[in-house]
This record gives sequence, structure tokens and C-alpha cells, in this order.
Amino acid sequence: MVKEFARHIAWTEVVKEGCKFVGLIEYQRRAPCSMVHELWVVGPHLNDEDEAEIAAASMLESIRDITESDNIIYSDGVAL
Repeated sequence: MVKEFARHIAWTEVVKEGCKFVGLIEYQRRAPCSMVHELWVVGPHLNDEDEAEIAAASMLESIRDITESDNIIYSDGVAL
């Protein structure tokens, strides 16, 4: 999944961590050579790749904005 914001672009991926899977939300500014940031989406129920992708996509959908200082703002107003 890909989601575009005013100053950033974000996308999801999945990686295998041991015998489990982890969803990733990666995001970066819309500027040449900008750094990629990662959020790990982990959970005890993420036993296969599809579950990890769904969890990461769900979390990405709940992100309202990414600020100029690369902070995440969720739809309920909580900042990360």
C-alpha cells in the first residue's frame, strides 16, 4: 500500500523476523536523497505474510499526517 501526504510518501512492506512476520511502514520526504524512516508493526498474531501486510496497511490508513519534522500524527490526534 502507498499513501501520499503533503510533504511525504509512505508505503508498507513485510519482512520475516525469525519464524514470524513483521509489517513495516516506511516513509520519506519528497526531496532528493531524503532519509527513509521505518515503523515496525509487530504482534503475536502476525504468523504469515498476509496478516503482517494487513496490519501495516491498517496502521498506515490511520495516519493522518506526517509533519515537517517527520513526526507521525494519527487520525485520533496521537503523535508519535
